[in-house]
Amino acid sequence: PDAIKHRLRTYKKFLFVRHPIERVLSAFRNKFEKNYTSSAYFKKRFGVKIIKKYRSGIYPEEVPETGDGVKFSEFISYLIDTKPENLNEHWAPVSSMCHPCHVRYHIIGKYETLAADAEYILRLVGAPPFVHFPEVIPSKTTAVVESYVDTLTTRQKQGLVKIYEDDFRIFNYHFRNLI
Repeated sequence: PDAIKHRLRTYKKFLFVRHPIERVLSAFRNKFEKNYTSSAYFKKRFGVKIIKKYRSGIYPEEVPETGDGVKFSEFISYLIDTKPENLNEHWAPVSSMCHPCHVRYHIIGKYETLAADAEYILRLVGAPPFVHFPEVIPSKTTAVVESYVDTLTTRQKQGLVKIYEDDFRIFNYHFRNLI
């Protein structure tokens, strides 16, 4: 505890955030739609339960043991029904994990301005001028947010906004065009 307090008092602290809905969608696509090695764990751990609970008209023996095939709307229903403290770090609100109201961050950068914000932090901490943040590859998620959100009911959209309301407010993101 003393070492932690020392770091919190003396280190430069920064946090990077992303639009909450885009972050949730990115996590969903990465963990449930892709076939990465790590995706298999999430599909089996969460996907099977999500399909069993939220897929209407499916018999238990029809649920794939692998957890493949979770729909975005099913995933959102799962998020809405899960206690905030039980949400996985990949989709839990950033404000509940990083405590921006308790930790005095020097910089809160945004994914949307990652390159410029990272460069600013490097200069702030005194990195040599030849040290730069790697090239940022634009997100493919941004272009498809609307099509995924359109699959949700009004109740699901409102529930999603409620889960991430602190992130929207604290980090100055907007959701009005989503519901």
